[in-house]
Amino acid sequence: MLVFIGLVIASRADNGPFTAEMQVKMNRLGTFVVAPDNSILIYKATVWNQRTNKNVPSWYCVDIENGTEREIFKEIGSTISEIAFSPEPTHVFILQKVRDISKVVLVNLTDETTTVVKELELAANSLKVSKTGNVICFSCWVYPGLSLEETSVFDATKRLEGSDAAVFETMPAHVWDFSKVNKVRHVFYLRADEQSTLAVPKYSAPVDLLPNYFGDCPEYRSGSASDYDISPDGNFVVMSAQPRKIKVYTVARQLILARTDKEAEGANFAVINGEAQGLITSPIFDMSGQKVLFLEGQDKIYVNAEKYLCSVDIVTLEKNVLIKDMGEYSSVAHSTVEPNKIYALRVEQAQANLHQITLLPQGNVDECLTLPQLSNVHSFIQLSHTHFILSLSSFAHPHDLYLFRTDWKEGMTGTKLAALTRLNDATLSTITPPLIPPQVFTVQTPKTGDSIHCWYFPPAGTLKKDGQDKDTKYPLICIFHGGPHLAYQNSWSYSWNPQPYLYQGYAVIIPHYHGSHSFGQPFQDILRGRFGELPMTDVIAARDACLKEFPYLDSRRTIGFGGSCGGYLVDYIAGQQPKENPFNVFLSHASLFDLERIAFETDDVYFQEALMLSRVWDNREEYIKRSPFRQPAAGKWSVPTIITHGIKDKRIPYTQSIALFTELQCIDCPSKLLLFKTEDHQINKPGNSIEWFREVLAFFEKYLAEDELVKTEERKKNVQKEFDAKAMPQKEYMQKEVDEPLKLEL
Repeated sequence: MLVFIGLVIASRADNGPFTAEMQVKMNRLGTFVVAPDNSILIYKATVWNQRTNKNVPSWYCVDIENGTEREIFKEIGSTISEIAFSPEPTHVFILQKVRDISKVVLVNLTDETTTVVKELELAANSLKVSKTGNVICFSCWVYPGLSLEETSVFDATKRLEGSDAAVFETMPAHVWDFSKVNKVRHVFYLRADEQSTLAVPKYSAPVDLLPNYFGDCPEYRSGSASDYDISPDGNFVVMSAQPRKIKVYTVARQLILARTDKEAEGANFAVINGEAQGLITSPIFDMSGQKVLFLEGQDKIYVNAEKYLCSVDIVTLEKNVLIKDMGEYSSVAHSTVEPNKIYALRVEQAQANLHQITLLPQGNVDECLTLPQLSNVHSFIQLSHTHFILSLSSFAHPHDLYLFRTDWKEGMTGTKLAALTRLNDATLSTITPPLIPPQVFTVQTPKTGDSIHCWYFPPAGTLKKDGQDKDTKYPLICIFHGGPHLAYQNSWSYSWNPQPYLYQGYAVIIPHYHGSHSFGQPFQDILRGRFGELPMTDVIAARDACLKEFPYLDSRRTIGFGGSCGGYLVDYIAGQQPKENPFNVFLSHASLFDLERIAFETDDVYFQEALMLSRVWDNREEYIKRSPFRQPAAGKWSVPTIITHGIKDKRIPYTQSIALFTELQCIDCPSKLLLFKTEDHQINKPGNSIEWFREVLAFFEKYLAEDELVKTEERKKNVQKEFDAKAMPQKEYMQKEVDEPLKLEL
């Protein structure tokens, strides 16, 4: 079994419980890069400055062989947005942001002297450098057909006019962002002058790789440098681009190949896959630079559709399907030393591991290199045949970097897994008991008859040498993940982290209801068209099984807790008859309360056909049937509920939470609403996170007290009497689905 290095920490006299304040004050691992000769790595870590309520970055250089570390970039670190090594391990290129513009700068790591390579007229990101250093790429937001300079001038003119109007001629694909109205995100390149004899060669003016292309690369919403790749010789760039002319309810991408070895004349690129197909991710060149590998989704609408691993020849543009069953893979990288091997992260059973896939004529060989007991692998860099840098975390340990050896055996020097960073060891050493890893808990579900995977965390109070405290009953929090086609992976989170609740005396269970990712494509797809009822029966079954399995849990004090689609599930359950709603308190964050309205207000328009299998105007009754505010107990909600939302949320506008809060206030159901002015779909800012935890825990404590529990039970009892007396006749569209068994073929 592989274990974390250095996690067994001696107890100290000032030890205490883990709190939300400790969580937000932890060091957070950021980006990291490795030198071309694999001698050193550079990483960024951020820590919260409570006075300014901002995360302050620091940069460090680590010797990979001996593990020694030194801080670098003390003077300019706060201005660095991205970093990439040059071909020389002693130099790095950085994007340095000053006010609203960026500069490409070359930094000598020996003395930290800087040379400005190019001053840009706009802010840039997604930095990449070719292996020879002859091409530097980055992305910027520009108006279609305009250069960086022309875009900057146009924006300045608009500001002088004094208007802040946003004029939309087409709906932006998946993000409403007033700062980028009618702009597109394109990759630009700088090419070194081959005739230059300077130590730092002269680079060309920025050239748009997608001139006059009405679309985005990197992807509009959350794209990064992983959306494109540069060939080893720097002459080609392959991109996964998001065309704007496609329908906004699709997730289709185009694979585009562009040249950098000659001046662009018109459209200097080729769309490899023609008509936009499914989602395309991880485009990469192979070692030869003659072929491109990429993952291609098989559905234009369904973002979680089955994926194929494909290759395309950059000369003939011939496409081949290499592997079909790649639905659980991501972050594909070609081996840097072996032409027939690729590496990828595969998420199985809510756990990401590093896999090696050997491409052979007689069949492919897929081997898991890391073990499930290790931790969650977030990213990796291959150093050699047998050595990798891994970014790891788990529910019980924040992110750190490790040197991982696949060839290590007992008796050899060193270890299989050696920590290169120990960002939070000082904090972890003060926590008593140590952070609590989850147990895998499986539950048979009544709707399909198969089992679902759950993470279960006992409360910190049960972790005593002489066993659990038989005289104490602990409340249970049931956390419902969002998506809904996501999974709560065994990884550290600075927002939805179960650990602070455990040290306040709560147990936590996280059920992976039908539709969750990483449990097979059929398990994931079965939720389509069954949104609401199917996951509701799953999570209630998980709650009931948990109470039965662990006698120290209190069945009268259980909490339904979810955000986004998990918040929708909270609202859906709360809208059922009290006898079908076993929870005593709810937390609903950024939830979908009215599916009819959200179908037109969300930036994820594709969910209509992907999840509901129809658009709202084609099947309005289905949206009505599955909306929480149309459930049987609409207007009779009886369980205390705390509602939270960020006002800048464009995925689910905060008006959905206002609507929910309005209903609860009108019917005198105990409720509280927290709105955060500067947050979007999640609560990310450290100061806001502390306030969020404080309010949520206070609400739980108040309404799980005996006097309030009695009131809640009385309200539920009275509402149920009305149902039983048929005082509230249900319309046909409010009826639940016919309770027939669903067949799931795995």
